[in-house]
Amino acid sequence: MIADCDKAIALKPDLAQAYGNRAPAWTAKEEYDKAWADVKRGREAGLEPHPNFLRALQKASGRQQ
Repeated sequence: MIADCDKAIALKPDLAQAYGNRAPAWTAKEEYDKAWADVKRGREAGLEPHPNFLRALQKASGRQQ
């Protein structure tokens, strides 16, 4: 999943959905800084993450943003 998103982002760096798909994958691997970075990049590209995912990431990472 992460590799596929990496390829999509390499082809189209503003592809919000790729960041939106990669953030939960990073979260599953407990790579929270990378997940938060993808949340930020996704938002910059126009994608608002699902509130349930944000709550889960906040709880797992111990941070708000």
